[in-house]
Amino acid sequence: MPFDSIHIIAQHLLLHGIVGDQPAEQVESKGEFNSRFEARSWVYQAMAHLGLSESDAWSMTMTGLRAAIAAKYPQKEKNKIPSEEEYDEFMEMADALAEADYSAVH
Repeated sequence: MPFDSIHIIAQHLLLHGIVGDQPAEQVESKGEFNSRFEARSWVYQAMAHLGLSESDAWSMTMTGLRAAIAAKYPQKEKNKIPSEEEYDEFMEMADALAEADYSAVH
């Protein structure tokens, strides 16, 4: 097999077969390093969470597994920092409410 073909196959295996093709912002790191890839644990997760047979779970790529898990368990937005426009809009609304409350009392 020509080296160019081996190189392309290796790239695809590394991307889709081991780590998956996910945007960096979706990957959460817990600061734990593991020098070994335990495919079995991923297969068991696919079986448990996605209801796949063992054969189907072994056939999945990491890209497919991570996408399926993300589709089944979507992440909620956490601690979203508002844009400057959203902040200004909120503050204008809060000022208007406070002014309306003050006018109603006085």
